[in-house]
Amino acid sequence: MVDRSGVCPEPDEAGREPTVAELTAIEAEWPSIEVELALLDVEIAGLLRGPAAAEWAWRRARRLRRQMLVAASQRAGGRLVVAA
Repeated sequence: MVDRSGVCPEPDEAGREPTVAELTAIEAEWPSIEVELALLDVEIAGLLRGPAAAEWAWRRARRLRRQMLVAASQRAGGRLVVAA
């Protein structure tokens, strides 16, 4: 397993359970992950349905991207301003 920085963990860390701090960080990031997964679903549906679904997929993707920005703003303590 390789972490985000591209470094393999030490052998004694490879089988360990996540710490409370790591689980808390994942939980805090979960709204963004959930929206990103929904956006991926929309993009896949748009590709599978073809041009007829292009308008629907575009609108749904736009709403999901806005949700991603709102989630990022909340994680940043509300320091980001998202226009309506």
